[in-house]
Amino acid sequence: MKDRASFGLSETVRALLNARVKEFGTQQSVADAAGISKATLQKILAGDSEPSFSRLVSLADVLDISLDEIAHGRPSRSIDGAAPEIVSIPMDDVFASAGPGALALEEGKTAEFIGFPKPWLSRVFGNHDQLRLIGIKGDSMEPTLSDGDLAMIDLGRREPSDGVYALVMDGMLLVKRLAPAGSGIVRVISDNKLTGVQRDIDVEAEADSFRVVGRVVWAGGKL
Repeated sequence: MKDRASFGLSETVRALLNARVKEFGTQQSVADAAGISKATLQKILAGDSEPSFSRLVSLADVLDISLDEIAHGRPSRSIDGAAPEIVSIPMDDVFASAGPGALALEEGKTAEFIGFPKPWLSRVFGNHDQLRLIGIKGDSMEPTLSDGDLAMIDLGRREPSDGVYALVMDGMLLVKRLAPAGSGIVRVISDNKLTGVQRDIDVEAEADSFRVVGRVVWAGGKL
């Protein structure tokens, strides 16, 4: 059955295809590997022809381009073939206990840095200057956060709303879910229904023992 579906390619993707063809060698060698004519390849690269799905799959396979990159028009690495710029996010030498507390994040010392692609950070978080990484210890935030996970904290987002936050309570660093519970009241919640507890905090009255450090915007760990 003839493949009649065709796909228009964005200028960014065509630029990526052209760059990868140059990396591969010649247009003829790419065309031969993909099972198409050199003339057809040239039309695709110039934007004069919309490739069928089967031809697109063949080209993507030959040029080591994922269909996700093509579909979303966003190359996973820069057009010139170089790896994307990496931003080093500080990993503070503290653990936030998703259970009993630890040292306050703001008093922690940076032990190391972990690199993240700058395009991804910019796309997802915008300004990444105040992002920090900390380790999670304990199981009171299961299944949202597990013991040993890394949590990325945005220190610029301290206004409590529905979400997961790093906070200091009674001198201990905790990672908990916060939810508004009335005028000036924030409910501190542990996601683990078996071991977790809830506590309502009067933010103004308990300012000496409670403050929000930043919002958890990303977390990662072992499956």
